[in-house]
Formats: sequence, C-alpha cells, structure tokens
Amino acid sequence: MGPKYYLTVEKSMLFDYSFLSFEELNSDFNRSIRTLFRRDFHERLLAYARVKFHINSILDEMEKEIERVREERASNYFKVLDSLTDSDEDLEMREFLNYQQSSFMSEVRNRYDALDLEREVTNKGLLISIYSLLEDSLLKFTDLFKEQRGITLTFAEVCKRDRGVFKYIKFLEVACDVDLQEFKNSKPYQEVCRWNRVRNQFVHVGDVVKEENRELLTDVEKLNILISDLNIYLSSENIDQLLNVIDEFLSIIVAESSKVIATDLKRE
Repeated sequence: MGPKYYLTVEKSMLFDYSFLSFEELNSDFNRSIRTLFRRDFHERLLAYARVKFHINSILDEMEKEIERVREERASNYFKVLDSLTDSDEDLEMREFLNYQQSSFMSEVRNRYDALDLEREVTNKGLLISIYSLLEDSLLKFTDLFKEQRGITLTFAEVCKRDRGVFKYIKFLEVACDVDLQEFKNSKPYQEVCRWNRVRNQFVHVGDVVKEENRELLTDVEKLNILISDLNIYLSSENIDQLLNVIDEFLSIIVAESSKVIATDLKRE
C-alpha cells in the first residue's frame, strides 16, 4: 500500500519504495521505475498537496480578515445607534447609518461568495490535474513494463474501446499477464471509477448534474461530495481523499505487476 498524505507542508510523507526494488533487473529499468515514482509521481503528488495547503491558508486568512472587519464595523454601528436620540436630525442619521450598514453587509456577502468561488476553482483545478497525473503515471509505468517484458502488442490492438487508466489496466491484464481481478473489486478501484466520472463531468459538462444521471449522483454521495440544487461543490477534504486513493490505486497495480517480474526471473 502507498503512504497516507498528512497534507501539510510540515508533515508530508514520501513513499516507502522498498517494494519497488527491481535490483535483479537491468539498471535502466530499475532507474526508470524509481524516477517515475519518486519524481514524476510522488513529488508532484506532494506538490499538489502543498499547493492546496498554501491556497487554503491564504483564503482562510482572507476570511478571518473579512470577519474581523465585519465585527468591528458592527460594533461601531451599534455604538453610534445607541447614542442617537429621537430628534429629527438623529432620525436622519439613523436612516443614513442603516443604509451604510446594509451596503457594507452586501459587500461582505459578495466577498464571502468570491472566496467560496476561489475555493471551488482551486479544488476543481486540483481534481483535474491530480487525475491527469494518475493517467500519465500509469501510462509511463505500462510502457516501461511492456518494454521490460518484450511485449510487442500495441495499446490499439488490445484496448479498442477502453480509455485512460482503464485502458492501461486492461493492457497490463491482457498483454502483460498481470492479475488485477481482485484489485478491480477493491475499494481504491471503485473510488477511482467514481472520481473518473466526477472528473469527466467537470471537464465535459460542468458543475451541474442532470437529475436523470443517477450513477453520477450516487458517485457524488459515495465520495462525500457536497451537492446542492444539483451543483457539485468539492471541498479540501475531498481533494485529500483523492490524493490518498490514487496513490493507493497505483501502488497496488505496481505491486501486482512486480509479481509477474518475479515469476519471469524464476523461469530464467
């Protein structure tokens, strides 16, 4: 299994690469595998975690500042109101102060809405980028594995209709003899299937789910993603979940593939 990301700059943990030891194989393959997972996958995965942490920290500080100004303004507003009398002049002042406070609160609501939008944009961008990293990493691993085993079949020959990560999984199963049947019944696999559909929704359709799309609505519920009036709202916690599950997903595939390499070595 892969690591659990604690998703702060201070506590980010890198992967234990012990099971990726292909010391018996040629050094080029061994070096390529370690480069793929250390630099191309895990360092980027941790970079996404840090980006999320930094952006959320900034937005949280902005929200605290808005709240501080709101409380200070409200305190001053009520102090002035309490000092007013029922004179005509003070009644006019009261009306003016009410107008000012109403305008100010409208601006506060707009600022909160803007922060919410920035969080939504950040989380959607992270989802798309992180999922693309998974696809790219699995493609690179499959290419390396295919070359190491001397497989001459092409993706087009084996995977006529499959797309993305599912194409590479099928190729590993059919062309490279990797047993992934049990893995395809696992929780990480099912979660990535759900994330794939959520990601496709954002990329190809948008935030709003059609009411008749029951499969996607079920996916959203299972992934604990907020949905309101059929609009999808990703949270920081959702991104934490995605980071961990794709790491576990890819780790299991590599572990199962390494068993095939071990069998090849015994036959030689």
